[in-house]
Amino acid sequence: MTTPLEINVPKEFEYAYGPSTVRYGAGCVESIETVLARADVERALVVTGKTVGKTPAVIDPVTEGAGDRLAGVFAETTPEKSIDTVLAGVKRMEAVDADGLLTLGGGSSMDVARAMSVVAAEDGEPRSFHAQVGADGTVEFPTLDEPKPPVFAVPTTYSGAELTSAAGVNYPATDDDGGVREGPIYDPKVVPQALFYDPELLASTPERILTASAMNGMDHGIEMLYSRHANPLTDAVAIHGLRILDNTLPRLADADHDTLGAAAVGVYLTSYGLIDPVANANKYNIIHAFGHIISRRYPIQQGAVHGIVAPHVLRHLFTRDIVEVTPLARAFGVTDATNPAAAVVERVRAIRDALDLPDGLKPVEGVERAALPEIANAITQDVGLQNGPTGFEPTTADVVKILEAAW
Repeated sequence: MTTPLEINVPKEFEYAYGPSTVRYGAGCVESIETVLARADVERALVVTGKTVGKTPAVIDPVTEGAGDRLAGVFAETTPEKSIDTVLAGVKRMEAVDADGLLTLGGGSSMDVARAMSVVAAEDGEPRSFHAQVGADGTVEFPTLDEPKPPVFAVPTTYSGAELTSAAGVNYPATDDDGGVREGPIYDPKVVPQALFYDPELLASTPERILTASAMNGMDHGIEMLYSRHANPLTDAVAIHGLRILDNTLPRLADADHDTLGAAAVGVYLTSYGLIDPVANANKYNIIHAFGHIISRRYPIQQGAVHGIVAPHVLRHLFTRDIVEVTPLARAFGVTDATNPAAAVVERVRAIRDALDLPDGLKPVEGVERAALPEIANAITQDVGLQNGPTGFEPTTADVVKILEAAW
């Protein structure tokens, strides 16, 4: 007789159910014009990267899908997500009289488009739109009350960035801040109103970009499960999403359209909790803090950083008995393992290796072992740590230990 798993339901929680409209399937971008019309958007500006903007197999189906409601293409986004790019994009919006934004690509384009929407609508210096860490260590959010030009998204990676109201923007380095912002811009009004997941477009993305972003998307689900803001709704979709990714990601290289599409559905589920407009982007935490800081300072994709550190972060959390292993064991199908915590760590490592991602920090250009304490200190100040497991306040020494293990 099978013993039912114990399910712990919190005494109270809050979760705002407000997902975007999701369209999935080969050729679904053909319906973009219909969706724009339904949202009363007359002129949508496509926001994308330079490479995507020059790739007919990707850009043409989207511009054709927008039809007569296409205002133009702003193909200037880069991984640096510079405020200069945002400001240039706002000027382009004004020049073509755009009343909506259609972002195409990965996390960088998503972030730039959301920031463009905020900057175009709000008065003030863009830095004032960012979340800040208060003197008492809590995150303070500025008031951003103005209506925003609506955003629509066509993801071509697995970053899950299309499911959040957060817009990460970087500024030129100064002696005061080293160019590192304290927090993103948050505004529930820039959560994309509609999402188009088209496996045919995903197939056009270079494999190295797709695999790194897949690790990022998978880590959304992992961190949803031990976030201090987790609840039964986000747990359910995160576990199911991780089950899908556990099956599809090891087969992602040279995958067919069905597998590419299934992985997109898995990432949508693992990232679903990010769409909560009440506590938006308050689920990802520790692993993402490593990814934010290291990818911002060194030439490595954020998802690749996640692949390096995730097994070591999980081992640290399990060793200190900080997180409950059962939900993650269920997600990765290792509930019958003699040591489920070790089995979860090994499964995450195996998926990372199947994606052919780096397994250590040492080969990363510019990363010196002597700099690990300084990197660790920056990680402890990342706003994402505010959302980690209840009671876990990692010190610089804790983070150095993880970085050393990942070296």
